Amino acid sequence: MNILALETSHDCALVAANVDEKIQVRSALRLDEPRALVRDLAIYTARALENAGWNFDDVDGLAVGIGPGSWTSLRIALSTWKTLSLAREIPLAGVPSFDAVALAAKNSNLVSTQSLLVVTGRCQPGEIYAKTFACDEKIQALTEE
Repeated sequence: MNILALETSHDCALVAANVDEKIQVRSALRLDEPRALVRDLAIYTARALENAGWNFDDVDGLAVGIGPGSWTSLRIALSTWKTLSLAREIPLAGVPSFDAVALAAKNSNLVSTQSLLVVTGRCQPGEIYAKTFACDEKIQALTEE
């Protein structure tokens, strides 16, 4: 299944083409300036498709990170991917961003079994978002964000 994924909850927006649960191509856009996501999202989406050797007709589904994170970036990502989903009549899945990070860490062997994993992200000045996971054979959330 060819899935096009978008994550915008933090400083760097990522568009990824995914085949059989393995990331094949990643196009990253650093959000260092206001309005960069709105201006460049279509460009980076096209680049990810091109690098994967796909056209949009090859995409079977869309995935989008749902945060926590920057409200404006999340809103842009959700509305863009929802529009693409409706226009192309393909499924859209919202993925909790911290859950995706935890699963990626587990799958990359960065986290040993029988361990505790804390995923964090910036919030307001002086605050962070965090979610705690137990890592055994599977990842299990112990707390909410």
